[in-house]
Amino acid sequence: MADQTSAGDGKTNTNQGSMESKAMQDLRARILEDKLSRKCSAEDLKRLKSEDWWLSTFLRAHNYDVDVTYAVIAECVQWRNNFQVENISILGIKPLLDRQVVYLHGKDLSDFSILWINLAQYRPGDTGFENVFVFWLERHTMETKGQPLTILLDMTSTSMKNMDFNIFKFMLHALKYYYPSIVQDMLVFESPTMLNASWRVVKSWLDPAHPQIHQVTRQSISQFVDSKYLPVHMGGEVSQLS
Repeated sequence: MADQTSAGDGKTNTNQGSMESKAMQDLRARILEDKLSRKCSAEDLKRLKSEDWWLSTFLRAHNYDVDVTYAVIAECVQWRNNFQVENISILGIKPLLDRQVVYLHGKDLSDFSILWINLAQYRPGDTGFENVFVFWLERHTMETKGQPLTILLDMTSTSMKNMDFNIFKFMLHALKYYYPSIVQDMLVFESPTMLNASWRVVKSWLDPAHPQIHQVTRQSISQFVDSKYLPVHMGGEVSQLS
């Protein structure tokens, strides 16, 4: 029985691999014959031509539909060019980096890197939030060639003034269209009861292409992240980030 299951799994994996290979071949041919190069940077064009992992993140997110994937990539590279993703100024986001509003630190129990968002440190009108979020997301995605990432939203001491729907709309849009298949889970640590209605609004925007949102507490977060990566207020061992 085990042998039959193994053989079946092998056949499924082979079929999926063949489907992805064919879709990637068709997608790349379309990219090369079209005028997409006018919309993107030289570095992005080079990546589209030669790096399968990047195309694969888009194809997986859109069920290997070449037409849909091509349209999403066209939007993505134009956004990257307009947003100047490759040229985000460290000086411009330094205040948010210093306050550790968004930062990369540690791994979850699935060995995925964690992108932390300390929402209590976000101030209404922080125009650099989108830049600092993209800075870390881009750095992780390109350095690891699309390895999975978990987002951990620390809601400790958060109030209504920190719950900016615009930043959530931006994050969800970016994760769906600009960095697809990268973030599978979003952990929300101890969100205050007063924000329950706000979370219902955010969750109403989700579809299967978005990360799954999990509400976690000091008691349950250890099911996702080892204590050696958690700050003391989450029941962990980290008193200060280096």
